[in-house]
Amino acid sequence: MRAGDPSSSRRAMFRRLWGYLAQNRRRYVVGTLLLLGYDAGFVIVPLLVGWSIQAFADGLPVAEVGRRTAILALVTLVRMVLRFLSRISIFNAAREIEYALRNDLFAHLFAELTELPHHFVKKFLTFSRIPFRFEPFTQERIILEAILKQLVDFLDLSADIWKSTVDDGFGR
Repeated sequence: MRAGDPSSSRRAMFRRLWGYLAQNRRRYVVGTLLLLGYDAGFVIVPLLVGWSIQAFADGLPVAEVGRRTAILALVTLVRMVLRFLSRISIFNAAREIEYALRNDLFAHLFAELTELPHHFVKKFLTFSRIPFRFEPFTQERIILEAILKQLVDFLDLSADIWKSTVDDGFGR
């Protein structure tokens, strides 16, 4: 197998990813069990609907129809809770992996950045934009600052264009 073989790089990528997955194994196992419970509820609800309708069609007492409908409502409620909990468990595990990957990436980039020559860093980089603690809020703040800067630049450019068209007599 050659070094540039895509399948070998893909295997290396999944080996690295498996390390992050292993750190959140318990959340994924719990989430999978909850998801299986939700799937069981997804299958059983139509059967319970048919069971309740059959009780009504067979002319069973109102109490029996009410009991079957209450069981249907309870199973539906349990299914809803299982779906919510499975999503919370699996999404939070995925979010933790995303944070770990991002933190490792930014730590690597920061390590590379600190090895650049001082004159390059002083001329081209602003350290106020490089957080020393890589937390989700910090990253979102940096992204929001960049978006707001682009918006201000756009509005400034739009004002300049508007002013130039008014000054040229096109805005009259």
